[in-house]
Order: sequence, then C-alpha cells, then structure tokens
Amino acid sequence: MALKRKPSILAQLTIGFTAILLFVMSATATVTYVQTSRSSLNQTARLLLDSITHLSGKLDANLIEYDKMTQVLAFNEVVQKHLSARTNPGSYNEELIRVMNASNRTSGHESNIMILDRYGSSYLANASMDFLWRSLETVQKQPWYDEMEQYKGRMLWFSGLVWVGGAQPAVIGARSLNNIETLENIGIIVFAYPAITLEKTIGQMNLGKNGKVQVVDSFGRVVYSTVWDDVGTPAPSVLLEQVRKVPSDMITLNTEDGPAYISYAYSEYSGWTVLAYIDRSEVYEGVSRLQRTILWISFIGLSVGILFITFYSWTLVRPIRFLAKRIERIDEGHLLPVKRQLWNAEVSGLYDSFNRMLARLQQTIRDLTDKQVSERQAQFVALRAQFRPHFLYNTLNTIYWTLEGKRDAAAAAEMVQLLSELLRYSIQPGSEMTTVREDVAQLRRYITLQKYRYGERLDVELDIDEELLDCRCMKLLLQPIVENAMTHGLEGVKRDQWKIRIRIQRDGRDMVLTVDDNGIGMSEREMKEILSEDAPQRIKPLHTGIGLPNLQERIQYIYGRSYGITLSGNEWGGLRVTIRIPIDPDAGSGKEVP
Repeated sequence: MALKRKPSILAQLTIGFTAILLFVMSATATVTYVQTSRSSLNQTARLLLDSITHLSGKLDANLIEYDKMTQVLAFNEVVQKHLSARTNPGSYNEELIRVMNASNRTSGHESNIMILDRYGSSYLANASMDFLWRSLETVQKQPWYDEMEQYKGRMLWFSGLVWVGGAQPAVIGARSLNNIETLENIGIIVFAYPAITLEKTIGQMNLGKNGKVQVVDSFGRVVYSTVWDDVGTPAPSVLLEQVRKVPSDMITLNTEDGPAYISYAYSEYSGWTVLAYIDRSEVYEGVSRLQRTILWISFIGLSVGILFITFYSWTLVRPIRFLAKRIERIDEGHLLPVKRQLWNAEVSGLYDSFNRMLARLQQTIRDLTDKQVSERQAQFVALRAQFRPHFLYNTLNTIYWTLEGKRDAAAAAEMVQLLSELLRYSIQPGSEMTTVREDVAQLRRYITLQKYRYGERLDVELDIDEELLDCRCMKLLLQPIVENAMTHGLEGVKRDQWKIRIRIQRDGRDMVLTVDDNGIGMSEREMKEILSEDAPQRIKPLHTGIGLPNLQERIQYIYGRSYGITLSGNEWGGLRVTIRIPIDPDAGSGKEVP
C-alpha cells in the first residue's frame, strides 16, 4: 500500500520534463521580451530623436529665412538713411513703409514688422497685426531686451503676444539696428508671426493619444505646443536643466498623464528646444502586443511540449509498468515469461533478466512441488494408516467374540466381507477423490460393523440431500468423524442409547456435512485446542481424537484454508462436527493428491 501512495515514474518524468520545459520557455520568453523591449525602446528613441532633430532643423531653416529678410531690411538704404537722420524724429516716411511692406510680404503668411528708432518712434508694416508695446520705453522694460543687446545685431527669437483682434501667441524675433558706417545703434527691428503657423510644420508628427510636441524658447517658455493650452506657459525646470547638460537625448519624466519618454533637440542658432512627449504605454504598445504573442506562443508550445513529453514518457515507462504488473502477478501464481520489447537496450536486457529469473523460479517451484508432493503422499498414507489400527482392533475383536460364542457364523462372515470392502476402499491406489455416494456407502459399511458390536444401543440417523450424491468429495471424509464420535464421545458414556446424526446439505456453492452425537462433548478450550496447528504434538496418537486434526489437515490441503472443520455443541449436550467443502472441488485453492 505504501508503494501505491508514491508517485509513479510516468508522473515523475512528466513533471520533471515539464518543469525543465517551463523553465527553458520562461527564460527564453523573458529574455526575448527584455531584449525586444530594449530594442523597441532604443529604436523608438532613435527614430523620435531623428524626427525631433529633423524638426528642429526645419524650424531653424524657417527662422533663418526670416532672419535674412530682416537683415536685408536693416541694411536697406532707405531704412539706414531715415533712422540715421537727426532731424524730424518720428516723421512719417512713405518710402520706409513701402520697403517694410515689401519685406513683410516675403514671409508668405500673415506677419508684421516693426521698426523702433532711437527716438522712440515706431513704424508698422501691417496695420491688422499690432504689438503690445509700441514705445521704446516699453520695449526696454521687456525681459528680452537686455538679452537682445548682448546679441549685438544678431536675431533673438522668443515667445510673445501680438494683437490680432485680441492677444494671440506669436513667434517674435528682435535685433538691434546699427549704422553700417559708424556702427552706431539707430533702432531695433521686431518681426512677428502667429505661433499657430508652426502647426503646419509640427502638427504632422503622430505621437499617439497622449503624446505632444513643444517648442521652448531660450527663456524657458513654450512657443508652440500641439496641446494649445501649453503655449506661453513655462516648461518644466527639471527638463530644462537636463537640456542644458546634454543638447540631444531622451529622458523619462513623470507628467500629469503618467510616466512619459521625452526626446529633445537643442538649436544652437535660436536657443530653442524642440520636445517630443510620448506616453510610456504608447512606446510599449508594440511590445505589449509582442508580449501577448510570446505568451500565446509559449502557451501553445508548452501545451504541445507537455503532450509530447507525456507521450514520450509513457513510451519509456510502458514496458517498465508492464513488467511491474507481471512481477505483481507472480504472487498470484502467474509465472508466464514476457516477450522481449525492442524499446532500448536497457529495457530489453531487463526483460531478458526477468525471463531468466522466472525460468529459474519455475524450476525451483517444480523441484519444491515434486518434493512436497512426495512428502504429502507419504503423510497421507500415514494419516490413513492411523485410522486403521483402532478400527481393525475393534472390528476383529467383535468378529472374535461372535465366533467364540458361536452365535452367528453368517453375521461373522458378513462382518469379514464388510471389513474387507472397507480396507480395500481405504488402501486402494489411485485418486484421493471419490463421490459422496461412494463415501456414504463406505460409511454405511462402517456403521453396519459397529452395529454388530453395539447392537440396538447404537442409533445412527442419515439425512442426505440426494442431489449431492454424485458430487465429488475427498475420500474417507465421513468415516473418521463418526469413528471419532464413537471412540471419544460415546464409549465413555453410560447411556442406554448412543445417538449419531449425519446430515449432508447444500449451502450455496458449498456442501455442509454435520455429525452430531450425544456423547460427553467438549469444552470451548478443548474445541479450540484440538484443531490448532500443534494439536498433533500435544495429543497422544491413539484413542485420543487424532482423527480430527488429521482430517482438518487433509481437507485444507485439498480445498484450501477457507474450508475445513468447525466444532460446536448441540442440543443433546454432545459434540457437533461441521465440515464445509466446495461442491465443485476446483473451487478450492488446494491440490488433489494422487
């Protein structure tokens, strides 16, 4: 039972191989996922950085065009002459306005140019777009003015507001105007165009649902953003600090929408930084799809692998399990050899070894069986012989007294005839088996002889189911019991009549034989001891009840340990001997003794 609770080889192989397969596939899937994630992130970063760098270059190209336009305007003869004049400051100059309008039209979209001279007068090229500061005093208070002074005539680009039916975000560039001969400052030129114009260039980038692009000026304010509410707001200081360290890179930043990857490119020309925000989930969307694909492939692969492992393990274990079952059946007496299985050298060798062991075992059993049969035959001859001396003594004594008294020579002759038949039945060679009819006939001969001895004092009742008369049974089954009842139960009892009742009946598939007497009976202890295995060693071999133990041994040898004799009391106060044997002698586990 303990072996059955242990896991089978099939289970161990299946679990072991599955664990190895699971480990390998998990490790492979994990490494693949990690490497793919890194590769995807690196590829995304590279592509995004390339896009941002390209976008920054396009912005610079546009700003440089505007820069050149205002530079040409600054060197224009009309502009130089009018702003260098020291008379009539602020006077309207139609030719100056014409030149400014001509330059403004080259921008290709709605824009405006403003010139402020050193006396504080302002000149506008486009009346529909106005600046929020028109005087030199107001301009000088702007945060960009000092920065522009340090640029020494170069264009400073920044985020600001213009008035177009209301304050609107705009891209503004400002530069100092100097006299080309004396290099004396004679004013400033301011160029502006709506920030929304940048949408044509920047808005084409697709960064997913939560992604966005921002353009930040040198003052840290958002010039343009694909999220319009961000325009004019300051950019994250943490991000700007990173930008100052590394001009182009990708960093991770926690935003209001969650973790995001930010790729950025800094322009040395404008001082602007182009930022591209992409949500982390957007970056890993492809990786997530790949992860699901890997999981499905792993699941399918694992399922197929488990099926293959189970089948492969079963093919390995099947011949071993078959051999184990054949070994278990050895206990049941099945000693048939097994066919050699051409699985592998080890299993084939195991089958050959088992067959050789089985052959040796069969030979050993045959040798032991032959020896035991010989011993049993000798034992049964001795057992049968133990019945005869006592019976012969009593019978011959009865015949002697019959002849001595010359009472009935015919009766004596009959007794001699009956005794002869009894002896011939007991000692005749051949099978140990007979029929109920023949054994009952032997019993009747014995009873007749006993009645010659005891006369009417002996009362014997026979109750036999006639359907059982032709059934096979062990020879000398009833006579020893009746003899035992006469010798040990009745002869010592001083009664007018000795009663013996013999019954043979069917009980299912068994035959039950009972012999009752009105003798002295037995105690419970005596009934237990007399049929015990060591009873023959404790009891004297003659006139002591040796018949019952010997008969028990014979019955159990022929029919098996589940059959035999039981003792009990009866209604007369005597002993009841019950014998149970199978109706079909082949139903027993014992062997017939020849």
